[in-house]
This record gives sequence, structure tokens and C-alpha cells, in this order.
Amino acid sequence: MKNLFVIGLTLVICAGFTACGNDDDKQEVTLPTIFEGKRITQCESTANGYRNAYSYSNGKLISYSEYEISNKETIEDKYTIDYENNQVRISWKDGNDSEICTYSLNENGFATSAILVTKEDEDVWNTHYTFEYDANGYLIQITEGNDGEEPEIIEIERNDGDVLSFSYDDSQYTYTYTSNINKGGILPVDNGWLNMEAELHIAYYAGILGKPTKHLIASQKDKFGYRSNEETYEYELDADKYVKSCTITDNKGDVSSYNYTFK
Repeated sequence: MKNLFVIGLTLVICAGFTACGNDDDKQEVTLPTIFEGKRITQCESTANGYRNAYSYSNGKLISYSEYEISNKETIEDKYTIDYENNQVRISWKDGNDSEICTYSLNENGFATSAILVTKEDEDVWNTHYTFEYDANGYLIQITEGNDGEEPEIIEIERNDGDVLSFSYDDSQYTYTYTSNINKGGILPVDNGWLNMEAELHIAYYAGILGKPTKHLIASQKDKFGYRSNEETYEYELDADKYVKSCTITDNKGDVSSYNYTFK
């Protein structure tokens, strides 16, 4: 009986060590510090109440929501962000539709590849991404392609950390900048180089797609064939030099304004 008790106790202890070992396998993800100071928590349109909200825990972005007001009802699209085993997973679900984008990180904490699994009713397809950075940690190339398709390569030309130009989907984008430092690391509302999928925008604010542009964007111009569009940006800064509001005017004279919140 004593031997049986000892054997049983040993099995329990071994099981406990195995369970602990499994817990240890779930390693914490260490992210690079690319956003110093305050982090963006909200960007809201002054015209229609449309807003993006960012929530954090222990310095990590854990959820991102897009709010839209329709027929006096507020509709929320929410994404959750999980960090585990040197990967970051961004998930969205609405009924039977879902998107899960899983990023693999390098030793610097930047994403080198990602797979986006999209499900709409009975259809499921995968989109693959790879990412390259320069020696200073700025994103300079994105490849994007679906299963069985030739991937598209987006090369991002930079100077001193600021994006000068890039081409995507047969459009050419060019940028100019103000002299104001981009505190908070915000992207322009109508951002070009990470607007391919919402998950890329979110991954950027999670801090895994390289450093932000050094200065605030003054203009964005895109050209597709004979069509061209240009937007100019004007900012109001708070006492700490973070963006308080941004007014965007396009070449047709249309104006839109956004308010920002940082904490």
C-alpha cells in the first residue's frame, strides 16, 4: 500500500511538472519600443461621429474598434489582439464571417510574415504577406498574395524615416511633410501603404510593423492613369505637441476634420 501511495504521489507530481512545462511553453512576446510617450486612444470624425478606438493593457494594444453611427444606432466592428509564442494574432468575427491574421516576429519584435484567413459564409481563402525593414527599423517592402496567385510587391521609398513614395494596385503615391515631429506615431486617416487590410493598420499601431514616419504628413498625392487626387493636411497641436486635430482638404475642395486623443 505504501509503495502504491508513493507511485501515485510521484505520478501527480510529474503531471504537475508537465502542466507547468506546458504553461512555460507559452512565452511572452517582447515588443520593440517604437511609440514613446503617449499612445493614440481615439481618432474621431467631426462630421459623422465615425471613430476608431484603441485599448491597451500593460503597454500592448489589445483591441481596436471602428464605430459608425447609422440611423441613430452605433455599430461597432471590433478586433482583438493576442500575443503568444513570438506571434501576434488579430481576430475579427461577425456572425459566420471572420478574419484571423497571424504575424510571425523576428528577434527585434517586427513582423516578417503573416497569413490572413478570411471566411465569408462557406468561402475561405488565405492572403499571405511578407515584410522587410531597413537597418533603422523602417518598413520598406510588403509582398501580398492569395493562394495560387503571383504576389504583388509594394516597395516603400523613404528618406530619413519619412515615406516619399510607393506604388500599389497600379496607383502611385507621393508624400510631403511638415517640420513637426510625429509624436504618437499617427498614420494619415486616408493612409496609403497600410490600407490594404484593416489588420495591417492594427498591426502598425501594435508596434510590429516598423517605426512610424518621423514627421507629420503635409500632403498625399495618388495617381492612377490620367486620374489624380491630392490631399493636404493641417494640424492643431496640444501643449505637448501631440496632434489635437487634423483638417484634410482635397483638390476638389472637400474638407474633413478629425480629433485625436492620446493617453
